[in-house]
Amino acid sequence: MFHTSVHYLQNTRLALDNLESVPEKLRLLENFKDLEQRYAKYKEIVGDLQHQLEESKRRIQEYSNIFPISFTRNKLLDIRNSTPNNFLQTFEHSDVLLDILVGGAHSSGESPLSSK
Repeated sequence: MFHTSVHYLQNTRLALDNLESVPEKLRLLENFKDLEQRYAKYKEIVGDLQHQLEESKRRIQEYSNIFPISFTRNKLLDIRNSTPNNFLQTFEHSDVLLDILVGGAHSSGESPLSSK
């Protein structure tokens, strides 16, 4: 009988310890659920950013197919160094743009990476 009482007391102590740890376990569960929700949002954001990156790469490729890098680099330097009065003149006197539009830069064998 004494042995049964000790066993009963041990089980009671174990049950009480379990009950005392329930709030802690609930907090852990809530923290885990919060972590899962934040991870789902993170994955969504990363997916959106990857899509934007791919779209930007596609646009850059389309743009570089239209305008060789040498043209855009030189024109950007001209624009940066220009005043508002001569900004439009940068493009008005550009035979490079006409050459690109009619395909001359590509047909002449000139590399799009070479500087003019």
